[in-house]
Amino acid sequence: MKRILRDRIAILLSAFALLFSGCNRNNKGKHEAMSHDVVHDSISHLVEATDEVVVANIETIRPQAGSRFESVTAQGVINYNEDNLSSLSSRVSGRIERLYVKFNYQKVSRGQKIMEIYSPDLVNAQQELLFLHRNNEPELAALARKKLLLLGVSEQQINALLKTGKVDYAIAVYSTSSGYITENTAQAGNAAMPAGGTVLSSSSATGSSGGMGGMGETGLSEPASQGVPVVPGTTPVALREGEYVSKGQTLFKVINADQVRAEFYVRPDQIESFKRGGSVSVESADSKDKHAEVAVNMIQPYYSSTVSYPLVRVVLPNSDKRWRVGELVQLNLKEVRKDGTWLPRSAVQQLGAGSVLFVKKNGVFKPVKVKVLSSAGNWINVGNAVADEEVALHAGFLMDGESFIQVDNQSDK
Repeated sequence: MKRILRDRIAILLSAFALLFSGCNRNNKGKHEAMSHDVVHDSISHLVEATDEVVVANIETIRPQAGSRFESVTAQGVINYNEDNLSSLSSRVSGRIERLYVKFNYQKVSRGQKIMEIYSPDLVNAQQELLFLHRNNEPELAALARKKLLLLGVSEQQINALLKTGKVDYAIAVYSTSSGYITENTAQAGNAAMPAGGTVLSSSSATGSSGGMGGMGETGLSEPASQGVPVVPGTTPVALREGEYVSKGQTLFKVINADQVRAEFYVRPDQIESFKRGGSVSVESADSKDKHAEVAVNMIQPYYSSTVSYPLVRVVLPNSDKRWRVGELVQLNLKEVRKDGTWLPRSAVQQLGAGSVLFVKKNGVFKPVKVKVLSSAGNWINVGNAVADEEVALHAGFLMDGESFIQVDNQSDK
């Protein structure tokens, strides 16, 4: 009996020993696991917010200080030079009997008949001259003759009146200069008119506003196609036969074509390359032999459909009618030097109104906000935004689908 009792006690003691050793091992394992959960400083960047750092192994590049050279080209069009305007006004009140001008920008020559007008004042002045001439009053007849001249009647018409003795009830009105006739140079369909009076519009104003459709694979907005300024079209004139006009009313304006304008839209980042009075080359798109070296006449901002299109204008001599209105031309400005600190276009990512690049620090890439100062070809001038540091060559590869980026330096450098 005693032997059986001793065996049972030994078994119970062995069981307690095994249970106690198992608990010790579990506690030791828990302590060891907790010790592995401690974050070391060497890998602290791996647990930072994903919109503040990016872990990647991609090619890097360092900013390059120096100069870049760019050849600037732009497509444009020959347009009317509205600085050479002359007015054709009515010298008497009356009714339009016949109108020989049908369209705006219709070509006319000096001395060409524009219209025939009936005016009671002209009829009375003719009758007065005939009466004085028949009654042999040369001094008074000379005054009556001068009166008709001041009312717009030509010498030939007065001589015909004295020769036939018949009053002309429809007096012809002639153009006083050669060129293109128009009623209002500030209207051409639905085109907007910027300051300066020239009718312009952008052929790419709709559908190309620099949004997602204008983003290149690098993320930086690619310059949208500016198109070319629009030449005003031939719209019907507003004046009609039978309409009354008043004394001093401007009927038409005539644009002289001995000088024409070449107008070009350029990208906003190219505008710094142009200076008023600076020399540029203008070349016809149809004939390479037709070109001219001229000075920049005007640089004008033009805003349309949320896109800013700076306008560069030059004046071309055209007394030989070498340049045709509406002709497509190209502007060339070669070897424009730009100084700065440069990165490839692919290294700069545009985020709405700002741009960022990714600088490599401690094995990870951090976004840095930069201001694009200028561009030259595929190079972007970022100024002193980053020092001699490694920058991701392809910033687009480090962006997530929603482009959420937290930048430390919120102010532009």
